[in-house]
Amino acid sequence: MSDHAAARPVTIVAIGAGNRTNKYLEYAVRHPERLQLVGVVELNDIRRRAVAEKFGLAPEQCYADYDRFFAHPLPADAILIGTPENMHFDPCMKAIEAGYHV
Repeated sequence: MSDHAAARPVTIVAIGAGNRTNKYLEYAVRHPERLQLVGVVELNDIRRRAVAEKFGLAPEQCYADYDRFFAHPLPADAILIGTPENMHFDPCMKAIEAGYHV
């Protein structure tokens, strides 16, 4: 068994659950032993629920806005910023300040 195979998956929270994020999360679908989604932050109820259902997330792992998430963050290794480009800065800075990899 290689060292990589024995390692736990990297855990992430996705901020934004649109097309870009869903494309990136295809890796987590194909390689759950390497990457695990543990939370989603998305303003759009339909997108948030779709990601939650796809990854088996409980309601307490789902947030409608990132300020609420950062007020009660989930344990995770990293944050995937999938917001529109003009909306990357604020959640990115908050993620770094909270100690997450981005």
